[in-house]
Amino acid sequence: MRQRLSAPAAFFVGGRVGHDGEVRYLSFFDAGFEDVMKNEDGPFGPQLIWVLVGVGAALFFGFKFLQPAPAPGERVAMLRIEGGSDTRHERVSAQDCKSRVDRIWVETDEFVECIAYVVGGQDIDSRVAVVFFNGDVPQADLAAESTEAVRGRALSRAESVAGATGLKVVVMGRPGLMGSTGFHRAGGMRDDAYVMSIALDRLRERLQVQQLALAGQSGGARLIAQMLVLGRGDVMCSAMASGAYDIPQVKGGGTVRTNIFGEPGRRYLVPMTEIAKIPVTRERRQFVIGDPNDKITGFPEQRAWAERLLALGHPVLLIEARGGGKDNHGLSDAAVAVAAACAKGATDGDITTLAQRAR
Repeated sequence: MRQRLSAPAAFFVGGRVGHDGEVRYLSFFDAGFEDVMKNEDGPFGPQLIWVLVGVGAALFFGFKFLQPAPAPGERVAMLRIEGGSDTRHERVSAQDCKSRVDRIWVETDEFVECIAYVVGGQDIDSRVAVVFFNGDVPQADLAAESTEAVRGRALSRAESVAGATGLKVVVMGRPGLMGSTGFHRAGGMRDDAYVMSIALDRLRERLQVQQLALAGQSGGARLIAQMLVLGRGDVMCSAMASGAYDIPQVKGGGTVRTNIFGEPGRRYLVPMTEIAKIPVTRERRQFVIGDPNDKITGFPEQRAWAERLLALGHPVLLIEARGGGKDNHGLSDAAVAVAAACAKGATDGDITTLAQRAR
């Protein structure tokens, strides 16, 4: 049985946020609730009352537990630190975030976050930076590797590509990933798109670059599409690999719940349904990369996204490439190679060859 809760409350009562933004509770909670629903005293019997009291208390204390206790007027972001069974949360203030050269403080009326990134080729003088966003990460994988190990691998990769291309190369951590504050929520949440778009503005100023070549894998490709929907005008190249652009899927088949108009609500930013908001310009080249054998984000969705862009007048190239892993889903190397080659002015033919050779 599934119930919807915010990520903080779900964490406290023992839930896990699925890739669709829903919470799947642990078995001990499910069993208790199912027993109550079978209660012969009716739907409002004593058992149900006690369970509802318990749920209410868990939500209240879970909310209070995860709320920061800042000084008057100070806002803080929450950093989740994975450590197997020793997962904990730390408060990050604006001062904490701004004191680090590899963090960006994002603050609006609705939210605050501290976004982590690494830069390869920091000293390279280029007017364009390649920026990569990774995909959604299963909870088990988040707990299996330290943040520093993930950041170290990302930096090594960025330095390698920067050295080969003569461009600054950045890997940015989406909320809840690679040391960024916030909760990692899969499924394309609207708030995350706003956070990362603001972070990109700050990054561009910090690196003193004029334009961006964006690369994304899976959920990272969707993020690029979302930021284009938000109207970014500084993207000269976008390489979107194995992306999910339509109504978010749920495990077991089907999509998240939608209204009578077929929309999932304002909390999601669905690129396919808001594609008309992307400004049309001949100055931005777009590449959609997919594997026809991808078992996670099928190739028909990649083709549909590319065809919709093309129909609206966007320059776009659909590239078939071989994805890595048992699900033929991994195309992050191809996305980065394509974005970098595009930034250097390579032809569509050369870019297609690079994508198909990347591993």
